[in-house]
Amino acid sequence: MTIDPARRYPGSSTPDSIGADVPSLPVGTVLSLIGGLALIAAFWMPWLGIQVGNQGALLSGDVLGRILGGTSDLRQFMPGSSGDPMEAQALRALVFLFPSAGALAVLLALVEGWLGRGRVVAILLIVVGLVPLIGLLIGLTRLPPNASREIGLWLNGVGSVAVVLGPLLNGLLARRRRLSPR
Repeated sequence: MTIDPARRYPGSSTPDSIGADVPSLPVGTVLSLIGGLALIAAFWMPWLGIQVGNQGALLSGDVLGRILGGTSDLRQFMPGSSGDPMEAQALRALVFLFPSAGALAVLLALVEGWLGRGRVVAILLIVVGLVPLIGLLIGLTRLPPNASREIGLWLNGVGSVAVVLGPLLNGLLARRRRLSPR
């Protein structure tokens, strides 16, 4: 199925015959795609550095997911925890939220790139980026006091922001093209 470029990217000129066969994506869509891939990749990167006795340990999202799935009492890992099994399940869900949101963002960015810009897909991308960003901000308040924030947490934040900024950038560029004189 081929979509007319003028319909796919309103406000832009028809592609030249030189680049007509080269597939392309809007800049904001690529930004959302990279942000979603960053959220997925961050799952296997270190999120936290903690001290256990005299030894230090780096915990990735994958390791945290396994630890939280195998324990119902968080007090051994988080001294300020209530020890409620529901708290462990909620934190595990938060850990798996990031790669899940990343996978959904990648799919939505690819749909947006294939079908062209659509307001519904753009709004969905913004929501999919905001959910892990809010989860990260809330989760940072629940970290153990002696935990250090590692690259994986930062990449989760940067990836979420990139997913949100992608559709906004596409909207700004489309508006700019419509307003500029030809």
